[in-house]
Amino acid sequence: MNNETTVIPSEAQRSRGISRRHHSAPHRDGKPGLAAIGGCVAASTSVGMTATVQRARFLTSVQDLGRTGFRQFGVSTSGALDSFALRVANLLVGNDEGAAGLEITLGGLQLRFEDERIVAWCGGEFDVQIGSRALPAGHVAHLQRRDELKFGRAQIGCRCWLAISGGFDVPVVLGSRSTDLRANFGGLEGRTLRDGDQLPLGNWPGSSAFAKATA
Repeated sequence: MNNETTVIPSEAQRSRGISRRHHSAPHRDGKPGLAAIGGCVAASTSVGMTATVQRARFLTSVQDLGRTGFRQFGVSTSGALDSFALRVANLLVGNDEGAAGLEITLGGLQLRFEDERIVAWCGGEFDVQIGSRALPAGHVAHLQRRDELKFGRAQIGCRCWLAISGGFDVPVVLGSRSTDLRANFGGLEGRTLRDGDQLPLGNWPGSSAFAKATA
């Protein structure tokens, strides 16, 4: 792949989500609230493989293609603001196009990986480095254990989307791993990333840790 792919993010607005109190409360007619619906939350299935947030900066959250079918309960779709950019990044690393990735706003994110992975990103124009190597948008890179991935400040646009082989294995809530920042659920504890966070990674056959865990 010789040509750089640049996907300019859209500025679509997310709908207002519901509060944690309303999420678990029963309806007035005695029917169960959303938290009681079967299949509401599915736990992580990773085998201890993580990425460490060395530096979180302004606003980064876990997002996939969003949760649908719950608008009647006041639950917003959430998901990546530019779903096309996330789909492309996921396909580049061999994931299903709906796998969870990171939505990075204004750059500054720095991650350290504890396992081998393939990564790619799409979106606005950012200076992205793996050690001393540049990683342009729309390209893939094979990260080794202890490699660090750094996003510089945004130059064109303000957001980009990072995909990693295996995806980010946060719990599935209402059919999605997306973070609802207004209602504070989904993603990593329903919030943006912070310095020192440990992000669980999905199982990937090319991972040495996965091979050991399944031997």
